Amino acid sequence: MMPSVTRSMNLLLLNFLIFTACLQSGEGQFVITNTTSGPVMGVKTPLPPLTDQLVTRYTAIPYAEPPTGERRFAKPVPKAPWDDVLNATVYGPSCPQPGLNMADMDEDCLLLNVYVPHDAVASFGPLPVMIFIHGGGFTSGQSMTYDGTILALHGQVVVVNINYRLGLFGFLSTGDDSAPGNYGLWDQRLAIQWVKDNIANFGGNPDQITIFGVSAGGWSVTYHMISPLNDRTLFQRVIAESGVVFPNLVIPATVAQFQAFSVGSILGCNPPAVSTSRELISCLRGMSMETLLTQTYTVQTSAIIDGEFLPTDINTLLAHPRVGQYDLIMGFNDQDGSVFLSQVNKNYTKEELRADIQYFLLSCQCENSQEITDAVFAYYFGGHDLEDPDENVLRYLDVTGDQFFKVPSINFLTRHAESAANTSTYFYQFTYETGKEYLLPPEWSGLISGAPHGLDVFYVFGSISAFYPNDLDAAILSNRTMDYWTQFARYGNPNGAGLPALPEWPEFGTENGSYLILDPDLKTGHRFKPNKVAFWNDYIPTITEPASYKKTCTYEVPVRRGTSLKSDNMTVQVTSKGGEVLGSVVGALRMADKAMGGLEIAEFLGIPYAKPPLGELRFKPPEDKGKWGDEPLRIPEKLPPACPQDVTRDPWMVRLGFNQTSEDCLTLNIYAPTQDPNDPALPVLVFIHGGDAKYGTSSVYDATLLASRVKAVVVVMNYRLGALGFLSTENEAAPGNYGLHDILASLKWVNKYIGSFGGDPERVTVQGYGSGAVLAHTLTLSETAKGLFNRAVLMSATAIFPPVDNAVLPSVSERAKTLASKLGCPTETSDMMVSCLRDKPAADLVSITISAPFGLAFPIVVDGDLITDKPLELLKAGLINDVDILVGLAQDGFAGVAFAFTGLDCPSTAEVQKYIETVSTLSFTNADKTAFALVTEYIGKGGLDDDCQTRGSFRQFINDYLSYWSTLEAARLHADAGHSVYFYSFDLKPPAHHYKGPLPPQVGPTFADDLQFLFGDPYSLLVDELQLSYRLEDKRFTLELMAFLKMFTYNGAPGPSLSGVEWPAFDSANLTYMSLTDCPQALSGNDNNWQHLLRFWASYLPSITAPAPTPPEPTSCPPEPEPCTVTLGGLRLPLSEASTVIAALIGTTVGVGVLAIIFLGVCVANKAKANGAEKRKSWMMPGVDLTHIETTHDDDPIF
Repeated sequence: MMPSVTRSMNLLLLNFLIFTACLQSGEGQFVITNTTSGPVMGVKTPLPPLTDQLVTRYTAIPYAEPPTGERRFAKPVPKAPWDDVLNATVYGPSCPQPGLNMADMDEDCLLLNVYVPHDAVASFGPLPVMIFIHGGGFTSGQSMTYDGTILALHGQVVVVNINYRLGLFGFLSTGDDSAPGNYGLWDQRLAIQWVKDNIANFGGNPDQITIFGVSAGGWSVTYHMISPLNDRTLFQRVIAESGVVFPNLVIPATVAQFQAFSVGSILGCNPPAVSTSRELISCLRGMSMETLLTQTYTVQTSAIIDGEFLPTDINTLLAHPRVGQYDLIMGFNDQDGSVFLSQVNKNYTKEELRADIQYFLLSCQCENSQEITDAVFAYYFGGHDLEDPDENVLRYLDVTGDQFFKVPSINFLTRHAESAANTSTYFYQFTYETGKEYLLPPEWSGLISGAPHGLDVFYVFGSISAFYPNDLDAAILSNRTMDYWTQFARYGNPNGAGLPALPEWPEFGTENGSYLILDPDLKTGHRFKPNKVAFWNDYIPTITEPASYKKTCTYEVPVRRGTSLKSDNMTVQVTSKGGEVLGSVVGALRMADKAMGGLEIAEFLGIPYAKPPLGELRFKPPEDKGKWGDEPLRIPEKLPPACPQDVTRDPWMVRLGFNQTSEDCLTLNIYAPTQDPNDPALPVLVFIHGGDAKYGTSSVYDATLLASRVKAVVVVMNYRLGALGFLSTENEAAPGNYGLHDILASLKWVNKYIGSFGGDPERVTVQGYGSGAVLAHTLTLSETAKGLFNRAVLMSATAIFPPVDNAVLPSVSERAKTLASKLGCPTETSDMMVSCLRDKPAADLVSITISAPFGLAFPIVVDGDLITDKPLELLKAGLINDVDILVGLAQDGFAGVAFAFTGLDCPSTAEVQKYIETVSTLSFTNADKTAFALVTEYIGKGGLDDDCQTRGSFRQFINDYLSYWSTLEAARLHADAGHSVYFYSFDLKPPAHHYKGPLPPQVGPTFADDLQFLFGDPYSLLVDELQLSYRLEDKRFTLELMAFLKMFTYNGAPGPSLSGVEWPAFDSANLTYMSLTDCPQALSGNDNNWQHLLRFWASYLPSITAPAPTPPEPTSCPPEPEPCTVTLGGLRLPLSEASTVIAALIGTTVGVGVLAIIFLGVCVANKAKANGAEKRKSWMMPGVDLTHIETTHDDDPIF
């Protein structure tokens, strides 16, 4: 809230303090009362000179632990019990806020005060309870200012007022799990719960609780009304005075995060020490209270949609019937706009009026506040010359009062009346102005008539008589107001039992709009300012353009509660479909997080599906292991080992500290929802991990949450990698594709035995990521896999992923010879070479394998068995198994590769041209012609919203080459063959790139960013174990992704999103796809120029790429006086330094051998630079066709 609100409220508080100072003095009788926390001692005392009646006052009772250290910027923790009697006779400190002496405030401020009328409890038994929440714009205020003595005595109720955290301490948010915000609201809720649990010991009725508040306290009580955490068991009635929740009162998570990092930057929490939200909060927790207070007005202190207290947008929460479960009084003062008076001056011009109104209209969270300001001026001030400064001030108060108080209140009242079920709705306007001079600056007191913001509080708490002891009208109005308030607390009806001289307050209805005017005459009215209400509700929305960060999806996101390991286990006898018993296996049982389905999942780890591929079985297809024997497979002490690899290269293994490898690795892990034997069998989802076919393991993909949310049996497998999985001599000695054979063997095992785990072998979906998707897709083109699965999910790669078939690289048999030579094996014959390699330690084969530039070290080969032709040819020929396909990519999937070339600087056009030349030389035959075509196609166009056009052009080229064209072409060929195809683009930028490591801020959603959501990380135990932070949109995206996957697994179609958006089938004409974010949208690739992209890459470029010539033997850089260097990010670096820079830029896993690109391509690049003129000359030779440039119609031929 703006500082002006706080200053106005502080003036009110100051005057209240003058009045309540006398309460600290005076004699009384001590009273000890027990609470669930421990005994407390209050004091029984009168309140001279206003009354001689006795009230028992308990002050500074702690309801929470001090919110310091790790508890700062976190939910409050209930106060631990104490043994000794707590002295509750002196008020405690205020929560930290500007304007108070340091001695008067402390972070240990979560305290409450209780006022009990002495005689009423004895006479009438348990009394109604009224809990007051103070205002102050969420930046100032303290409970002790609002003494409840008079109200408690007058209405014979128990009054409680509370402290709660304010400013940064109460509402700072990073927009994610690190500091979700709303701590002040959580404080209030814990205080209400404390009252619920303890107030009976004080003489209060725990089932008759009214919460009431003024200004920000009014916001607060209405936040509590709309929160799904609360219901009538916690409180039953609400009174909101001059404050109400409305949609634009909360701040977006993106804004909150920006503010938090801005505060951190000002206070020295900067990179490199602080780069994540968790590091930021850790730094701010180390700051002193005094330091943080200096930044109170740096941020807008507001509530936030945190996914728990406020789980979704305000409009959705307001529309829920839960709003109507409480009785409600709501109203405002006729001059509530006075809270913003600090914005104006005595010579207030029309230009200042316009500027100030437009400033406040920024709360619309829209793109066109100027247009809305024009509309406001035309409606409110049309026909006025706006030359009178005093009148301009009143006009300003009129607009701001309507915008922030009156219209939102009427909207809330209307919604409440519509949803009220056996509850009541009452509306008031407070207009009496006696006391206004205590709240208005002297220069405005004479001009402004009516009740300024906060004046009604003097009347509600009965303190007005202390300031105006001889004003009978003020006293009468105060008494009547207290009567209405306390009768409402007692009966849910302010008219109560019909007290004498208490005029009837009509109930508010949507038709009559009845309200009470609180002044000494107590008049009634109907339909308050209907035209102005219609202007704000009906007209303004029609011209408002929502800000780009505002979301349209409106459903609540469940809160992470945790997954638990059960004490008992489950044993399954594994039996084939034909009744053959394989053996038995013991699995651990887990209860999945309720948000992820809450199912009991049996976890079976390390199930062998083939013999260990050792000795003579190395470089051969896997063999059946046979029966396991009589002893069951026990729960392994450690996660099953990975197949041999460099474990430091897989980020998911690194983050879990997983480093176990073994050639005895052909195992699978099964995650099965437990079921009654008579329940229908569940679909089966088989996941194939990625990692360039060199890295990865099933053991780091815990599928507990996936199995629970999708309600399917999930299988995650190991398969052989690198040379052990794919080395080929291109003859019978070592035909290759052993890793692919492993996957096929595991699928056959699943088909045969998955019924023992509750899975349906007739409903199997294969899901692969990266190189896992390449392998999965390849099996859809293999006769040997026909019938083993009927659906495939291909994430971020397909069988025609360009590096799978890089024509300029040596043949796979030549690569095998190179590896053998480095290991000292003979290469004269294939048999001799393979025999020698079988004797070499697996670690040696792993360490000597080097990634090929823009290619796989050992790719899938056409072996005449599993694969009868190149995948692209099989697709074109329609030789495809009958499999439904869901396929897609990450929007900026290969950003790491692009930034390895460009660095963080903005490269020149000439530099980008050289980068493209290098890629062309390493990827295509006829590299000169290809490079010219690519330079012509991409340079100057930008891309991916990069603010550097040249870098954006190169990033777009890399992504189109390595991701877009091949994925789209595969989808098109499947669709044209008559198969069901669904396409997606992963477009949600995550909070961190957990797979690729640190990347430049310009990088969008990139390769493997979606893996964390696929396996439910935002709801997993890893959030705590690895200190991860997720935003509300990340949790929503997790739910969306799993919902789509569930529908596809069950039905072969992903169906509608949780927000109701239907996922259209992909077809060649429209290239329709789903943009996957937390708020999915169905779009057409034609709007992205994908038709042109396909024509260029799938039709034009192959026409100028001749068959690959026999490649020369690879050579290293020749010795030269000048060292071989790389130009990277504007720097010329030796190769060793360049690799270090690249690793820092794109993380430990660089994908597609980026380091190898630099190592093997650098000499080519330098040569290309030196011979640039010759290349350009060759480009102009006959036969180079450049007519691929876009034509008028999408279906026109390229040339």
